Order: sequence, then C-alpha cells, then structure tokens
Amino acid sequence: MAMQIVFIAPGSGPLVLGGEKNKPVGGAEVQMYLIASELAKSGTHEVRLVVTGKENDFSKGKLRIVVIDRWSIFSRSMSKLWFARPEIVIQRAAGILTFWSWLWSRWKKAKFVYMVAHDMDVAPSGNNFLASNWWWSYFRFAMIRADLVVVQNKFQAEHVSQICRGKILEMENGVPVGTDRRLETERSGVVAMTRLVGFKRPDLYLKLAREIAPVKVTVVAYEDGDEWIRNEYVKAAKEIKNLEWIRGVDWLDTWELINKSKIMVNTSSREGFPNVFLQASALGLPVISLSVDPNGYLEKSNGGIACDDDWKKFVTIVKQTYIDRRKINKWGSNAKQYVLKHNSTERLVREKLLPALNSL
Repeated sequence: MAMQIVFIAPGSGPLVLGGEKNKPVGGAEVQMYLIASELAKSGTHEVRLVVTGKENDFSKGKLRIVVIDRWSIFSRSMSKLWFARPEIVIQRAAGILTFWSWLWSRWKKAKFVYMVAHDMDVAPSGNNFLASNWWWSYFRFAMIRADLVVVQNKFQAEHVSQICRGKILEMENGVPVGTDRRLETERSGVVAMTRLVGFKRPDLYLKLAREIAPVKVTVVAYEDGDEWIRNEYVKAAKEIKNLEWIRGVDWLDTWELINKSKIMVNTSSREGFPNVFLQASALGLPVISLSVDPNGYLEKSNGGIACDDDWKKFVTIVKQTYIDRRKINKWGSNAKQYVLKHNSTERLVREKLLPALNSL
C-alpha cells in the first residue's frame, strides 16, 4: 500500500478552489501546493492536501484535496481527519496550527515534518509580534519535537540545529520550470509583488514610482495589511500616474504579470525565500532588491543584485538597467539557467525531499 502523506495547508485553498480566487495566498501556501502536487505525481505516495473552504473533497490529478469548512473541533467536517491514517504529516508556517498538526500526528502515530516559511520562524528576536503572541510557546514546543525540519537557508539551519531534536533538511523553495510563456508585446515597466505590511516596506514602491517616472511601476498587493499603508496606497493610486496598483490576482495569473515586465524589484527588509524571485528568474527577468538576498540567491545566480539597503544605489541601478537591454538579457539568462538547475520543484522533491521522507 502507498504511503499516505497529509499536508496541512488551510491557506492553500485559493490555489485549488474555483470560488476562492483573488484571495491572499502567501509563499508558504504556494510551496505546500507545489510540493504536494509534485509528490502526488510520482504515484508512489497517496498525498492529501487539507485546505479550508466550502466545496466538497475532490481530486486534482493524483492529488486529493480535502476541504475543511473551519479549523475547530466543533466543525463536523473535521471528522475527515479523525478517520485518516497518515504516515507523515507536513505543516508549514509558524502558528498554533503547528502545535495542532504535531498533536494530531502523534495521535495517529505518524511522523511530523515542519517546513520553515520564514527566518522569523526560528529567530524571532527582532520581531516582537511573533515572540509576544500567546501561541508562540505552543508553536516552539511542536517545532522542537518535529521528526524532520525543512529549512530554506543556512541561517535557518544554524538556528534550528541548536534547538530541534529531529533531522534537518536544507531545501530552497522551488517553482515549476520548463514551460515557455510567449509574449505578443514587448516587455515594459517594473513589477513588485508584496503585502501591505511594515517589514515589506511597500511604501517605498510609491517613492520609486515617483523617482523613475514615466516608467510604469506595477505593484501587486492585496488590501489586507496595515491600515496606514493601505491608506497611502489608496491616495497614491489616484495621484501617481505611472503607478498601477493591482489589489489581488490569482496566483497562476501572476506569471503573466511578471512576464510582461522588464525588471522585478523588491524593497523588503527581510524575507524567507521569496517565490516571486524564482518566478521572475524562471521567466528570465532580473531582480533588483533594495536589501535582501535570500541565501545569497541573487549573487549565486548572477541574475540580479541586492543594493545593501542603499536607496540611491537602488534607484540608480533600476534606472540604468531598465534602458540597458544587454544587461537585462544577461541577468535574465543567468537567472533562468540557475533556477532550472537548482530550484525546479520536480528536482527538489525527487533529489532532496523524497529521500528525507523515506528515511523517517
């Protein structure tokens, strides 16, 4: 009988449920969906992805989608999980759900795998929001006792190795690769994919739009987040002529938005391992980052640059690169080749994750 693996990913619903489009989906949820789908393709494992929604359970290819209406012991649909027989339970992103997933795995006598979604998961000292939450001790308790912790970079691996009892696997995020997306028009403008929260510094995209006008700046950001930033965007969307604020888009459609642009930009003060960097690279777009270079990705791929949090340097490079077709083509080609070799979801699952799961 095939090994049953259950992915606990309530936020992945918008990726698989037709009526849930245009709702915010984080990078952790995207990765859970991509990894679960890839594992299911092998046919050697019975893979279930548990999401929240109102639809009935269904299959998407070989992946079984289990839909829970709400995460509560009082929810009738939770009975689907009581009768499941998983051998491995996988959960990602810090929260009380990590503790619940660990507890459920122990009840089912299954192995528990926690996948780190962000540096803050393992080193929250610089983030009082996480460390002060009531559920933080429950999350920490569960992560420490995971049979396997999957980290995205060496920074996370170093911190996890100091506190966790189980095995550690370093595996960067991945994206589907190998599908060319043709364009009917020439690429133009710069694009940013963000959230309206403080550490993402989305207000700086407004500043960038003003400084590189008339170059079009497209910012994809849902309206949830910090109120003061949202108010800034509502006002700026009317005043800045070269700014396009897209308030929400299906994840599959983000590929087309990125593909229409010349450059991807990023202003975050910290990141885990941004899916959008990989998407841009897979499409042959250079990435210019104000500050972050997760795990040295931009340097290793030579597919862009991080500007050491130097705003003047950042703006100058964006301006110069935008009109330098040769540099765009060079960085874009480097990035595409690198992500094909190192960040293919199919390759990461086959060469890294599967062997680690089979060894539990």
